[in-house]
Amino acid sequence: MISKTSEQVTGKALFGFLVLLSAVLSAVIFLFICSERIMHYENPFIRRYPRHATMFRNELDLKYNSYYFAGTSGGRIYLGNSTAPLQLFSVDKNLGNQKVDRIIFNGGKILFHRPTVRVQNHYFYLTDGTVPVIFRGSSKDWTLNKKFNGLPYFDQASPMDSGRIVLRSNKGNDLANILGVFDNDNGRLNYNERSAAKTARRRF
Repeated sequence: MISKTSEQVTGKALFGFLVLLSAVLSAVIFLFICSERIMHYENPFIRRYPRHATMFRNELDLKYNSYYFAGTSGGRIYLGNSTAPLQLFSVDKNLGNQKVDRIIFNGGKILFHRPTVRVQNHYFYLTDGTVPVIFRGSSKDWTLNKKFNGLPYFDQASPMDSGRIVLRSNKGNDLANILGVFDNDNGRLNYNERSAAKTARRRF
């Protein structure tokens, strides 16, 4: 009798364990399905990224943190240097064939505060919105020989083509950011008033 009772107790315990295990697994599966539905259909501000989203084909140790991306031209990648604004470091698309070009500037004595170099196609630009000033030159000889006149103050600039520059500036009492396109051929600056209105609404 004792042996039979012990077997019954063991059987009940095993059955109870299996029932509990099944309940736990079912709960985990149910929660996983619910979370996947939330992720895919209810679209909350939750983003999941794979651990290895990109794989580097080549890499290059720049050794200094003062480099910034200046642009591309002729299959080369150009980096400016905030501590040496008149020098451009470049590599080819495989991060090889390193080269340093020195910019020739004959624009007189200008007190630059934040000079930045931009390279686009066969032109390069030296900009500083705190002066404000923009110079243009050719990447064939790296000589600045063209000055943009009539510029307003700006904090960022990006060339569109050889004669037009996109500027980001501040306008109004609330100092909202505003975008404008400066056309050097006619000396006109056209602002996009909507960009300032959107920035003001976001601030308030």
